[in-house]
Amino acid sequence: MIGARLSVSGGRESAARTLLTAVGVGTATAMLLLAASLPTILDEAGERSSGLSFFRNAEHPPPPPGEETVLLGSALANADHRGTPVTGWVIEPEGDQAPLPPGVAGFPDPGEMVVSPALAERLADPDNDLLRRRLDHPVTGQIGEEGLSGPHELVYYLGQEDMEADRADTVRMDAFVDGEPYRPDDPVILLLGLVGTVVMVTPVVVFLSAAVRFGGQARDRRLAAVRLVGADRAATRRIAAGESLAGVLLGMLLGAGFFVVGRPIVETVPIDDGVFASDVVPSPALAALVVFVVPLLALWVILVAVRGAAAEPLGVVRRTERRRPRSWWRLLLPALGAVLLYAGLGPYMLVTGAVNWTVLVATGLLAVLFGTTAVLPWLLDRTVRVLPSVPLSLQIAGRRLAADGDGPTRAVNGIVVTVAGAIALMTLLNGAEAHDRDGAPEQGALSVGARTDDDPYQRVDLRREPRVEDPVTLFESEPAIDEAVVVRRMYATAGDNGGTQVHIADCAALARIADLPHCAPGDAFATRETEVEPGDVTGVTSTEPPSTWTIPEYTELPSGVAGTRYGENSLLITPEAAAGAEAVEEMRRVVLVRVNEKTPEAREQILAAAAETDPTALVEPTPAHADHTALDTMKLMLLAGAIACLAMVVAGVTVGTVEQIRERRRVHAVLTAFGTRRTTLVGAVLWQTTVPVALGTAIAFVFGTALGAVLLHAVDLPLAFDTAEIVAITAAGAGAIALTTLLTLPVLLRTMRPDGLRSE
Repeated sequence: MIGARLSVSGGRESAARTLLTAVGVGTATAMLLLAASLPTILDEAGERSSGLSFFRNAEHPPPPPGEETVLLGSALANADHRGTPVTGWVIEPEGDQAPLPPGVAGFPDPGEMVVSPALAERLADPDNDLLRRRLDHPVTGQIGEEGLSGPHELVYYLGQEDMEADRADTVRMDAFVDGEPYRPDDPVILLLGLVGTVVMVTPVVVFLSAAVRFGGQARDRRLAAVRLVGADRAATRRIAAGESLAGVLLGMLLGAGFFVVGRPIVETVPIDDGVFASDVVPSPALAALVVFVVPLLALWVILVAVRGAAAEPLGVVRRTERRRPRSWWRLLLPALGAVLLYAGLGPYMLVTGAVNWTVLVATGLLAVLFGTTAVLPWLLDRTVRVLPSVPLSLQIAGRRLAADGDGPTRAVNGIVVTVAGAIALMTLLNGAEAHDRDGAPEQGALSVGARTDDDPYQRVDLRREPRVEDPVTLFESEPAIDEAVVVRRMYATAGDNGGTQVHIADCAALARIADLPHCAPGDAFATRETEVEPGDVTGVTSTEPPSTWTIPEYTELPSGVAGTRYGENSLLITPEAAAGAEAVEEMRRVVLVRVNEKTPEAREQILAAAAETDPTALVEPTPAHADHTALDTMKLMLLAGAIACLAMVVAGVTVGTVEQIRERRRVHAVLTAFGTRRTTLVGAVLWQTTVPVALGTAIAFVFGTALGAVLLHAVDLPLAFDTAEIVAITAAGAGAIALTTLLTLPVLLRTMRPDGLRSE
């Protein structure tokens, strides 16, 4: 009780230090509660994604049409808006009792649509003229939270009529049911999530231990006063614990408040589809662990700090003879961590689950990361002993570093852990990306066709009858589209001989996409790698129902169809040559467009023209759009987490440094009074920061790179180091400490004034 009373009634400075500790502990507690919410966030995300996978959840065979059924089809597939995917659906109820999609209050009439709030914001933006042109339909409502995977998702439902249920892109449903929630079972994805969680939580723990030490020297002086009135050493330890726990408990209450108030901010984080604030709920078990661990860690830190100083009745006595840090146990921590990582990530553990491999991996990661903070004091001690004695500022800094023990490294530990963990996680992400690239199936190469110097064609599949009379004129009116060709397309299979793409158009259109020696109605042409022969009876899968067709005699061409995937395996025939194929007019039209990618908003122009032609068209994804994977999202999450950790650590280090400068104000004032230059004192403070930061950055680089290599080797992923990313992360850590030093310079200059010699 005495300690708790001292924390609030020991004067203005005592109350200020208690409040400072409470804010620091509150910030760390809020971050830990956010980490404790990750399981809930992932579970809710899995539930949402399963409920919105309409095609996967649809019944097979579909139910018969009735008053309780609805037709649902995809609209403008593979669309995006400036890199963000846009999901569209066309919908038509078949009766008055048809089920509504999740989050939709009522069916839109034909030609009207309901949109997500994020899409509504983009449509209202004056700079998005092409998006409004693409989705030129009246908006009659917005989709609720239960119908979205995240607050940033761009999705809409467009009312349609005369839909056909027997199309591959349309399903009939009598209920929108939840499917099996997505649970990642890929060990690499699980490992990435585990490593990311440990890497982001560890700096928070380091910051928490630093926050508990705020006001340490003033606390020691108060304990000396308590000793003067008769308290023994054991009592002073209990008083110190009570004084600190008061600030810690207040901080935990503040942390809970910070967490509740800060939950809506989560929705503003621009990562993938985002996270709803309602999904950020701590797991009960993990929340209880946070409530138990935070005061326990604070108590341990205080007892360790008090043990290093003896509060006697006449003042505070600190150890004058420092023990030189020993290296063997400090190097043992990362070595033990590496052993645990190899044990946890072995193929037997991952496949059989004989032991909970996540526990071994998490323990190994913690051992390696905390091993970096254990090695730093030992390396700093060795470095300080060999520092030169000139300039004078470096000599003063060296003496201070040697006298302060572990104090200088505590300020840098948070940065070291953050940088080392971020480098390791980024290396693991790069290895996973390299593995995905190496293991991805090869896509068909673009065939250059007749004009090797031109850009390749991009394909727009029209799923329904065009709404405009001349799609070619519409597409070619766009500034970014140099050329457009409309053909009818089907795929013909011929048993063991495989199959081939068939492009049907008149001679003028065929001559634009291939180098033809001649062309007349009834002609047919085949590229050099065509897998069918004249006379083969093929199955045509592009018609409903599937039909058969006999391959006509054709002329072989030396090259393929210009700029289309698998263009070396194609048939090009005129409508007269396809007369034997049933329902040629019902085959889907394909618009091949040649795009000038240098034109601004080229992708947006293609999508706008496609939507005007057919709102349900399928647009070929661009490479940048197709390569956007979950690993890209993880990189963004890593960047956001690293920035948050660095900002938190910078705040804590700034407060701690300002407090140390204020404690030494009389020393600075005396040195200034005796003629010491201010530039020398400022230089000494800079050196006191530069030396530990340089060593810490080097350790973070070495340990982070080594940890990344160990993780990649343990899960048999290729080594893939991105030098630019590693340098950027390391520079960010060093820059964070440099920023801290600059923020403390005004306080340092004020301590050099003569009035600092006054004392009471």
